[in-house]
Amino acid sequence: MKRMLLLLAVIVGLAAHANTSGIFMFSIFSPGQLPVPTTQINGLRLSLIYGDCLGLNGLDIGLAGMVRERANGFQLGCYNACGTDAVGFQLGLYNAVESDFYGCQMGVVNCTDRLSGCQIGVVNVENKLGGWQIGLVNVVTDPMVQRRWFPFVRANW
Repeated sequence: MKRMLLLLAVIVGLAAHANTSGIFMFSIFSPGQLPVPTTQINGLRLSLIYGDCLGLNGLDIGLAGMVRERANGFQLGCYNACGTDAVGFQLGLYNAVESDFYGCQMGVVNCTDRLSGCQIGVVNVENKLGGWQIGLVNVVTDPMVQRRWFPFVRANW
């Protein structure tokens, strides 16, 4: 009987890890979430403390959320981060996209590598020129701009 239960637990565990796509994720703190962090979410992700997923197409609501690859949609939380490209809207205290971002970031601190859209916040940091920055401190770290900071509004296309 114990062997059967162990075999059943292994099969269920492998099936849970094999599922790479889902429409809903609930997370208390990663890895305490269902489904596992290697899942592509096409729908809704709710995170009480911290949620982590491979990709997101849809709505992400929570205190802190990390998308390891591409995010398409709306992220709402205190900390929103995306490991590669993102398209959509980020609203939170700290918003970050590691690569190209197409859309709007609104928060206290907004960071991205390349922006096509707008950043609205107290501190906006962008590596490459492009888009609108509206805030108290707007920083472009591109060496061609020589690490200048721009107060209030800056626009480059």
